[in-house]
Amino acid sequence: MRKIFITYIDYPPGHNATIIYNAHTKPRFLEYCKIHDFEFVEITTNLAHPYNLGFAKLFYIKNIIDTLNDGDVITYMDVDCCIMDSRQAPIFEKDFAIVQESTGCLCMGGTWSLKVSDWSKRFIKEICSDEIQAKNKHLPTWKVWHENDAVYHVIGLEWGTPLSEIGKRNTTIFTIDEINEHVQILPTEWGMTFCAEDTALDYSYYYSYNVISQYERTDINCTFDTCIVRHLSAGTMYENWANRYFNTPMK
Repeated sequence: MRKIFITYIDYPPGHNATIIYNAHTKPRFLEYCKIHDFEFVEITTNLAHPYNLGFAKLFYIKNIIDTLNDGDVITYMDVDCCIMDSRQAPIFEKDFAIVQESTGCLCMGGTWSLKVSDWSKRFIKEICSDEIQAKNKHLPTWKVWHENDAVYHVIGLEWGTPLSEIGKRNTTIFTIDEINEHVQILPTEWGMTFCAEDTALDYSYYYSYNVISQYERTDINCTFDTCIVRHLSAGTMYENWANRYFNTPMK
């Protein structure tokens, strides 16, 4: 089985995000890939041009997926993801696995994984299609959330509705049974965006940036000790308190 770990970095060399990535998150990615025998791929250009750069990782997969075998795995983590627990491999049961982050949203900017199959090939081609871009580019949610909104369209879910509503939105080409069979919602431990222990953070900024949903948020209460991946989203990777994560060795 071929296993590929991808990330996307397009900040210039002197940018603070690049400095943090090279000093902290990339070394963890490389160590994690070595532990679990993943190939490490760093995407540095917008392969989705002229579409938003958020689609770059999806277009990378679109470009290679027909060269892979059924059962091969591609896992993505954003450059602001800090792996805290290396003991669990990023390989999941279903063909598309995505984190339900701490706001309750399904996040394509954190941790997600794809297992190659006939279904996942259809999924990737649909989410990268010119048709879906043309049909939805005028929508406010699309303009703000890009590839995140595309996933919501393809799995048939409205923003802010419970996860039990997956497949019921008329934007999906898949049946509800197909989506339930092939889509896996990962617990927040795989992409924790909120930690009550981070008392130094003004979370009003974070929550003004993110879409607050009404999802059933049954596992948002993970802690510093239980999180597998800390997703330092909305610019929180630049906060001084983030060093608590960067300076803690992986389990």
